Amino acid sequence: MVVLAPDGHRTSAGRAGGFAPNDQIRATLNQLRIGHIIKLQGQLLHVKAPDGWRWRSSLSRTDTGVHSCELVWVEQLSIEPIQTKTPSH
Repeated sequence: MVVLAPDGHRTSAGRAGGFAPNDQIRATLNQLRIGHIIKLQGQLLHVKAPDGWRWRSSLSRTDTGVHSCELVWVEQLSIEPIQTKTPSH
């Protein structure tokens, strides 16, 4: 269990959208579930459509609300093994 300070979730957790450049990373993204701890490497995105529509990644760790999501071009991704405490005798 991880215990955060009252506002700790703002800088210790994130909400990200991942874009996969290949089938292997796409398969790993599809395996992700709540509670998984991951290692991720990639690039933040700023998307522009020909019609002028834009989607810009957040560049701040302290913002909140509708525009606080990071958009990531995922270059490497792994799910870390879940560590469980063994009972001590």
